[in-house]
Amino acid sequence: MGGALSWEKPQALGSFNPDGPFDGLLAPDDVTVSRQLLAIPNIDLAEKTWARLADGTPLVTAAREGQGWIVFFHTTANADWSSLVLSGLFVDMLERLLPLAQGRLDAVFQSGGNRSLAHQALLDGFGRLEPAASGIAPIPSNAFGDVAASPQHPPGLYGEAQAPLALSIVAANGPVDADFSFKESTRPMIFFGGDAPGERPLAPMLFFLMSLLIIADMLISLGLRGLLPFGRARRGASKAFSGRGLGVLAVIGLSVMGLMLGLSWSSPAQAQDRPILDEQFAIDATTSTRIAYIRTGNPEIDARSHAALYGLQRVLGLRTAVKLGKPIGLDPTRDPLALFPLVYWPITADAPALDAKALDNLSRFLRNGGIVLMDTGIDDSTSDPLGLENPTAREALQRTVGMLDLPQLLPVDPDHVLARSFYLLDDFPGRLAGRTLWATRDSFGKDALVSPILIGGHDWASAWALDEFDHFIVPRLPGGARQRELAFRFGVNLVMYALTGTYKADQLHLPALIDRLGE
Repeated sequence: MGGALSWEKPQALGSFNPDGPFDGLLAPDDVTVSRQLLAIPNIDLAEKTWARLADGTPLVTAAREGQGWIVFFHTTANADWSSLVLSGLFVDMLERLLPLAQGRLDAVFQSGGNRSLAHQALLDGFGRLEPAASGIAPIPSNAFGDVAASPQHPPGLYGEAQAPLALSIVAANGPVDADFSFKESTRPMIFFGGDAPGERPLAPMLFFLMSLLIIADMLISLGLRGLLPFGRARRGASKAFSGRGLGVLAVIGLSVMGLMLGLSWSSPAQAQDRPILDEQFAIDATTSTRIAYIRTGNPEIDARSHAALYGLQRVLGLRTAVKLGKPIGLDPTRDPLALFPLVYWPITADAPALDAKALDNLSRFLRNGGIVLMDTGIDDSTSDPLGLENPTAREALQRTVGMLDLPQLLPVDPDHVLARSFYLLDDFPGRLAGRTLWATRDSFGKDALVSPILIGGHDWASAWALDEFDHFIVPRLPGGARQRELAFRFGVNLVMYALTGTYKADQLHLPALIDRLGE
């Protein structure tokens, strides 16, 4: 491989090798290459070249390596050097390359004979490989391609340990194909997080019966020893209610009273300690990926939040592969936040302090990978450029989440992963622009983590909100159409950040890698 070559005027695509896999593809006129790595000229370079630029420079070369192929695109996998990766042609080229990967099954066939492929590893329900289970029948190699995953042949790895074959549940003839969908089950269902409808826990009743037997045994024992003030005639009947007899009765009475009180309180206490997950709510929240918002109790603000997330849902559907379901409003005290990757929280000036249940719910959500965007500008009409320097906003935020154990926050800059998760941004406006967006300190730098909480005073809801006819609810923003476009771009970046985390952080290393390749 030679050094990097760049042109002042980007080069268009040229021809494809008629003997290569790209033969017959049409090169769009708008696909250009401004920089690429040069191939070192040699006697067989022409045979190894599958695609060229308009001036004949090799763009894609390939060579046999053992039983496989090494295919090299002489430009970057992003749009820094070429627009090829942004075109449909790139997808078509990759599809043409897939058949070249014959896989290990062909190697098994080419070795000759019908071999028995033993079970090597089991794929469990969580996608983890476990040791092979006993009693699983091997699969003949000449029938492996036709065998579907089943209880007799569970998904996993089969064959030799050095070159196993994968049997997946996702296959054309497998249990999960292109037409797969979940169907309503007629079997009894197991409910987690609560008791199934129509069922009654038997533990309190069994405990009560056991306690009655213990008390009965104690009474019989005391009666046989003559320590009870009743039951059989004995001398000194006038002394039946002696101090010792009264003491025994008092102990028995207190035991029964304590037992009854314990039974009356045990079930409600357990119900309070273990929140019940509403089945229909869980189904509605998880049938598709949804983002949610916290209800404030103000009908106008709640409607604005719902319309904002609907607008963001529409933009994401048009510009990305993300298909979101309808947004859902949440009560942090009652509803499980963990079902949602992202929650938008408008902090109003009169926002009340969170109770203990809401704080615990929010803390668990933030600890387990959820992201909350707190917006203190929802009812802010000031022009203060710093979202958290507004005293009213600071007081409301402190009152709402002051009891949370939050890490140190820093202003988000253009190098933060959030600023490049889809669009490249250096500002994050909503209805209000020029304000500061805050993220946790550990979300910056080379080994950045995902910031579980983002705080700003931009009133993003007003910039995103669409009505049922897809008209802007707030028709004009101070910065015009450009400001609204940047607001939507921030929303797209935000959802991508919530769904993919620090995936885009790898781009921080691309300049160094490209420079090293060019040396």
